Amino acid sequence: MSFEELAAALQERLCFYNTVLDMMENAVMTGNTEAVAAYSLLESRTAEEIAAHRKCFAARRSESPRAGELTRTIEAALEDARQASRRLQALLAREKEAVAAQLQAVRTKNAASSQQENPPLPLVIDTEA
Repeated sequence: MSFEELAAALQERLCFYNTVLDMMENAVMTGNTEAVAAYSLLESRTAEEIAAHRKCFAARRSESPRAGELTRTIEAALEDARQASRRLQALLAREKEAVAAQLQAVRTKNAASSQQENPPLPLVIDTEA
């Protein structure tokens, strides 16, 4: 694989990574936990592939006269991926806080209702026995 092909493959992985993050964001917004889990796995695998491609890219940077231009393109794509990742992390943090607040509200409501005193039931005596 030439350096240019490696750069193209890395760009393709970064584009795919951004797509996965967008799909995961949509799944979070719709509350589809199964899709979030699947996209999370896909995101982590894609991130590993990107890391491996980046190592190869860095190691072979001296092979091409276009290395500077390709490096700038890759760095811009990496920054886009970082921003998308930060945006998704913020969304997930907000969703986590919302779920925690809902759980606390339910617990508070349940605790309040269990502490209410119920009036004693009337005593029923069977006089025909």
